[in-house]
Amino acid sequence: MHFCSQHQDSKQQHVGTVILDASGKVVSSSGELAGDESVPSVVQNLLLDCGDLRFLKARRRDSDDSQNDEDTEEDEALERLTISFPGYQYVVAFDADHTYIVKQTVDTDVDNDGSGRLVRP
Repeated sequence: MHFCSQHQDSKQQHVGTVILDASGKVVSSSGELAGDESVPSVVQNLLLDCGDLRFLKARRRDSDDSQNDEDTEEDEALERLTISFPGYQYVVAFDADHTYIVKQTVDTDVDNDGSGRLVRP
């Protein structure tokens, strides 16, 4: 799983990671997230509040095609979720057995009046 991604309007740097097992227990952590139980807890609660987004399903319907239900229904698992804040973000990714959380700093341009609003090129 590769978490490095660059956007044209920001630069990102990893500052911490957490890996959770299927029950939400911390398997490993590093950087700013080492020993921090609050981030995994908040992410797990967010997923539960949203109906556990890891298991979203998309139904492909084609009225002109008479295929059986196994062919017309596909599981579409959420691959990544980004939770953004000014100056940093959490990238949450999943596989069958683990939840991966990466904290990244995000360099953004802020307007000159000190309001904190982001300026996009």
